Amino acid sequence: MRLCQYCSNIDLIRLWETKLPQIHQPSFLALTISAEECRACNLILSCLPSIPSPGLPFPSLTGTAGGNAPLKLVTTNGYKYASNITDNPIKIDRLLFYFDDRHELDESDRSRSTHKADPIYFCTWIAVYAENDSAAGLNGVVGRPVLQTQDCRMPMEWMSECVGNHPECQGYSDSISGRIGTFPTRLIDVTPQDGLVRLVVPPRDYAIKKYLALSHRWTNDMITTTQKSLNEYQTCLPFDSMSQCFKDSVEITKQLGFRYLWIDALCIIQDSLSDVAKECSNMKNIYRDCAIMLAADSVYNNEDSLYPVQPDSDETSLPFYNKRREAIGYWTLSSRQLGSFETDVLQGVLSSRGWTLQERVLAPRILHFGKHQLYWECRTSKWWEGTAFRCAFYTPDVLDESREMITFLTREHSNMPSQRDISKIGDGATQYTTWAISGLADLFAEWVGDKLVWGLWVQDLPAGLLWTVQGSNPLVRFTGPTWSWTSIDGELTFHIPCTKWGRPIEGILRCTCEDVTLQNYVMDLQTYISGKLSFKCPILLILLQIPSKIEGIEGYPFDHLTKQPNAQVREVLSGSVIGIATLDDDARLNVKNSSKRLLLYAAMLYRQDPNPKGRPSKRNTGWDPVSYCILLEDAVELGLSQRCGYAEIQSSAFSEAETQNVTVV
Repeated sequence: MRLCQYCSNIDLIRLWETKLPQIHQPSFLALTISAEECRACNLILSCLPSIPSPGLPFPSLTGTAGGNAPLKLVTTNGYKYASNITDNPIKIDRLLFYFDDRHELDESDRSRSTHKADPIYFCTWIAVYAENDSAAGLNGVVGRPVLQTQDCRMPMEWMSECVGNHPECQGYSDSISGRIGTFPTRLIDVTPQDGLVRLVVPPRDYAIKKYLALSHRWTNDMITTTQKSLNEYQTCLPFDSMSQCFKDSVEITKQLGFRYLWIDALCIIQDSLSDVAKECSNMKNIYRDCAIMLAADSVYNNEDSLYPVQPDSDETSLPFYNKRREAIGYWTLSSRQLGSFETDVLQGVLSSRGWTLQERVLAPRILHFGKHQLYWECRTSKWWEGTAFRCAFYTPDVLDESREMITFLTREHSNMPSQRDISKIGDGATQYTTWAISGLADLFAEWVGDKLVWGLWVQDLPAGLLWTVQGSNPLVRFTGPTWSWTSIDGELTFHIPCTKWGRPIEGILRCTCEDVTLQNYVMDLQTYISGKLSFKCPILLILLQIPSKIEGIEGYPFDHLTKQPNAQVREVLSGSVIGIATLDDDARLNVKNSSKRLLLYAAMLYRQDPNPKGRPSKRNTGWDPVSYCILLEDAVELGLSQRCGYAEIQSSAFSEAETQNVTVV
């Protein structure tokens, strides 16, 4: 099939530089006619949705009014809703094709003719790529062909670039190599002299960071090492009986030039409690000290291969023009759908597993195996196979916050930020999950010079108390003090507003909690037998009312909260609304009388003071600063209190509140 005049004259450089849509076909009917002879129009037609989105007037495209909606195309920087796109340098990896029903209106009103693409009718993004050393590849087309399965040239290039040109990554590696770590007890030797892949005890003098580690989803019928099979596996692993993912990880370790591989199922004796305890407690070092972690983000069962599967796609080559409109090469228009880092990794198989949290956070470099392409993640960059990585560097501010936080700490040895939402980390507090979280806590404690008590940092206890439970009804509690999030079985959110990860605040935040002490606690694997928390702060008797609808404080909406508050805070005498609250236990809201009133105590832990003189607030002058509080009620034992919720209350309500000593259990 040939190319029509529209397809043969697509000028990628001009599209990018003008950021203006270009007419590709005058109508849908013209596109369908051209598709019979033009291979590119045929590809475009096949990529359009077969059924338009609900509510879009598809029939008008094929009727007499169809001429009013030409098919247009535009590069990413000409799309109205594209973000983080800079005009220089040119980075073209896809084109947007869409039908523009406002074309005639824009033509009649030249003042509106320069608008960016804002598709109303159904549209499609189509991939664009070129070879590395082609004219198109050297002049702005950053899309790249995806290599064949089991081709390790791209990971090798990524590793070479990272090792040679990433001081941030090298700094993380140096911080590791300078520590006294515990090497894995066992590794898989993938290139022994006799050719038999086996478990080995690595030599003590073996250079650190010379092994790979696999992060994968466990299945019930996978091969594991037991006390009975250990001697056999030290002679030869049953390679033919291993899952395809394990086999592939062995092969990729060889191809990347490494000798040793660590897989938890094989390198830990699974039916030995002592070995499991020893190795799991050391797992933070195992993933931190590996050279690269292999992440099986798309492996669901034993039969699934670790390698991405190349998608079926239609492709066609089109001429590439330089700025003088000279055809100097070719680029490829492709119907391939490769997925993205978000869909393949952040929403992948491993993302919801609690025990994989420390693996991704601590590993210095990660090679992700997505559904259709490979991804690279290190301390400096994120790359994916379908894009020329040297043209698409990503700075740490777009990396995962937890990985960025670890990098920041290793580089600066600074104080740890005190807020991060922890959610969706697994299906219950399994033994592996507990060790994983404890491993992270150990490293953070080492870096910041602090210790963990019931899941909270001792030096940051007031901030750590500001949390809410996300819709757990009925509330399930574990053994532990009510002031700690570890006593709750459910998803939680922390509400410290003054950090990089928090929301902006007005004025200056001041801690109003003093003399914080912990009583009668004994450490045992970072859990404590008892937990009496004593402190001194302003205490206010408040009236909690549970109405049918909660209104935010005037001038201070609560759209920053993950879960909307479920109660109003009122003054005891006047009954006027002074704040909003979220009770820990939603069951207390299930009452027949929606106007139920509770008398509780609000303990102010932080308050916002007005801006200093010369720095006026952006809000109106009548804005009342907000205080961040926990709600308390009397415990069974005399003189003790229990936590029962979180509240944000106008600071003026505490004007006559007394500062009192409180002990919470």
